[in-house]
Amino acid sequence: MALPLQYFDIVFPNLHSLEFVFGAGRNLPNSMEVLNSQAEFVRRHAMVKNLTLSSVPTPTAEFWDAVAIWERPTHLEVADTAIPSETSKSFWMAVAKFERIFFDFSAISPAIPTPGMMFPKLKKIKMEDLRGTGKFGAVGQVMLLQACPNLEKLSWRITQQSDVGSQSTLKAIRQKPHHFSDEVLSAMIGQCSQLRGLDTSSTRYALQSHTSFLPIMPPRSRH
Repeated sequence: MALPLQYFDIVFPNLHSLEFVFGAGRNLPNSMEVLNSQAEFVRRHAMVKNLTLSSVPTPTAEFWDAVAIWERPTHLEVADTAIPSETSKSFWMAVAKFERIFFDFSAISPAIPTPGMMFPKLKKIKMEDLRGTGKFGAVGQVMLLQACPNLEKLSWRITQQSDVGSQSTLKAIRQKPHHFSDEVLSAMIGQCSQLRGLDTSSTRYALQSHTSFLPIMPPRSRH
């Protein structure tokens, strides 16, 4: 059953978190009237801080244009949602307004649309399951990271060797299970000059090639 259009006319003056969540496989209407109503609803709620889209029919450029005029948005989550090339410019303009983003299992087809476009507000990025997404593969993802001069935290399920070390501003890295060698990871991490936290507890990093030769030291005496 489709959501009545009248619901999009309601104004919530204290709304801070907005979620568009639809079950996978549902037959959802994509009429221009519905899409325009969604965009107008978003436009009227410029005080929203957190936006989540999960299994949502392709948001229009007008939808992202409305998000881009929000005053001080903080967190954006896009999961199982397609971002086609025709909406890419509006999408990235909206992304540039947020401090934290999470992309999960989404078909983001374009790379950053404009050479030199920067995302100075982004401080935390989490990207997972973005493999096979055309131009926004590993190279496009690296382009995004390089355009974030103030990035502090990164959670990234890497699909191929990439120059993560170019992110010299990173302060914390959490490594998940991966197929990279210790040498590759050491080179990447070694370039992060401001790194203060490193979590490799879910990996075998340094277990063999860096610790197998170390002698077993007896416990220190407290006397």
